[in-house]
Amino acid sequence: MSQMDFIQKYKNNIINIGVIIIFAIVAFNIYKNQSMEIVSVNENKESEEKKNTVLEEISRLEKKMDDIKKFINNKDVLLTINTLSDIAKEASVRIVSFKPLPEQEFPNYKRYPFELTLESGSFHNLGKFINSLESNNNIYIVDNADIKSSFGTGEDNKGKIKMNLKISTILYKEK
Repeated sequence: MSQMDFIQKYKNNIINIGVIIIFAIVAFNIYKNQSMEIVSVNENKESEEKKNTVLEEISRLEKKMDDIKKFINNKDVLLTINTLSDIAKEASVRIVSFKPLPEQEFPNYKRYPFELTLESGSFHNLGKFINSLESNNNIYIVDNADIKSSFGTGEDNKGKIKMNLKISTILYKEK
């Protein structure tokens, strides 16, 4: 049998094998391209998930910032007086005078200063008042404190300690 007879006899089989090889090559190329596309899609998915995580964190922080702004911006002179009175009562300190000072403008906030004159029988009570003031939920900043002990002859002044205190609270400005 010659080569021509062999080709003629198995012509259909040879064509079928050739078609199968061509389809296998095409299928392999399609598979390779699809695999690369799947890897790319997975990388994009991971990137988008990271972006979503960051956006969720930003959203959470913005909400927290808004809550803080609302809390900081809850300023009222009567509320401040009531808060200071409550703190003074707890510390056994008497508020002799309360004087609001002119507000101070800053680029992002306003500062509302106050002058207080306090009177107490002990330094411990004054320290307790300042500690309660600075740890209060409302933001109070002690700017200046001047303590004087008075040992006057009258019963009203005997053993009293006076403190002149300058405190401030802040108000966040919306842009």
